[in-house]
Amino acid sequence: MYENSCPVCNTTMKNSLKIWHWECTKCGYEKSDFEPAINNKIVHKKIDEQQREKGLRTLRIENYGKLLDAIEKIRPASGQLLDVGCAHGWFLESAKNRGFDTLGIEPDQQFIATAPHGIAIRQGFFPEILEETAQFDVIVFNDVLEHMPHVKAVLSGCRKHLKPGGVLVINLPSTSGMFYNVARLLSKFGISSFFSRLWQEGFPSPHLHYFNPTNLRLLMQSNGFVEVTNGRLPTLRLRGLFARVSHTGGHSLLVSLGVTFLAAVAIPIISLMPGDIIYSISRHDAQK
Repeated sequence: MYENSCPVCNTTMKNSLKIWHWECTKCGYEKSDFEPAINNKIVHKKIDEQQREKGLRTLRIENYGKLLDAIEKIRPASGQLLDVGCAHGWFLESAKNRGFDTLGIEPDQQFIATAPHGIAIRQGFFPEILEETAQFDVIVFNDVLEHMPHVKAVLSGCRKHLKPGGVLVINLPSTSGMFYNVARLLSKFGISSFFSRLWQEGFPSPHLHYFNPTNLRLLMQSNGFVEVTNGRLPTLRLRGLFARVSHTGGHSLLVSLGVTFLAAVAIPIISLMPGDIIYSISRHDAQK
């Protein structure tokens, strides 16, 4: 990618499982060398967005409800909320229904066209698209921070645009999760397709970073935030599971059915394992 030092602990990173894959041996942070290709129509053709939406909508909306419950335990369900990388606008709609005054930012123009009626979304990148004086009570990154090249610059923008007492909400995939560790193990034995899929290799917006609960908390601390609470979110639901597995078109029907079956069987086990999706809610430390 752009830097070879860990954004969490500044340790020099080493090349790991793939030519594009790097890891920090001190704190466990991992990164890729992928380049985003947002709004590249050729790259977008690799993904069936209707199937993707069908596979994710129910799970995402359930998880958004859990996140909003967690936010409301820290601050009232009111005030101005910014959703960075808001995609279809599902979280914005849920937050608006809870009483928040919402605004979304989304760089991918095709998502904006599918947003619910009455949801305000600006096309562009955070924080450049915002006015210098714009301030929010809550800033949210739902499965977004891991796609953004410069995490330190992003967190600097959050400090600038959060009101005093405001909260920063981040949820993202974790290297501690069962799926990630199984995919990593398989990659070591030469079966790398699942590992590449988790990093979203070849996607318009691939994963550039992978954190775990510990180094994510350290990242927040080193950038002027104090974690208030954290937790995990469900990774899979039976409803929409096949659509989620098959939306990239990278596997045959038989393979997609097999992966769907194995994932469905694993759901009860996954709930007992470390979370594949984690969240962290932090406040800005005014002393830093």
